[in-house]
Amino acid sequence: MPEVDFPGHMNGILATHPELKLRSAGGVVSDSAIDISNPHSYDLMRDILEEFLPQFPGRYWHLGADEFLLQGARIVSMDEYPQLGEYARATYGPQAQPVDAYLGLINWGANIVRAQGKRARIWWTGRHRQFSRPTGL
Repeated sequence: MPEVDFPGHMNGILATHPELKLRSAGGVVSDSAIDISNPHSYDLMRDILEEFLPQFPGRYWHLGADEFLLQGARIVSMDEYPQLGEYARATYGPQAQPVDAYLGLINWGANIVRAQGKRARIWWTGRHRQFSRPTGL
């Protein structure tokens, strides 16, 4: 099954787009996670999906979606990235939580995959209690 992993594991892609790297409130820059609060991140991810989706005839496409906030062996709290909460509230309403930005991204990607006649898949272990399962899969 073909896969382009979002929003983590993006080291190679982000090496040429350092302005899209996720940065914590404390200034820690992730080399592997894209800033999903930045509209330009969506432009880049859409370009990648639209370039590669037609090249694979299978019925499924894997979006990855795992280990977004992983630093080494530590899962970082979304609270360390206030821009995610700000983006979620601006996009999904005043009651939205930072995790809604992540879930919204996965559903956004799944819609692009679906528009190409494929079914989206993601890695989902259920171990990360801060996330509930996306609905668009």
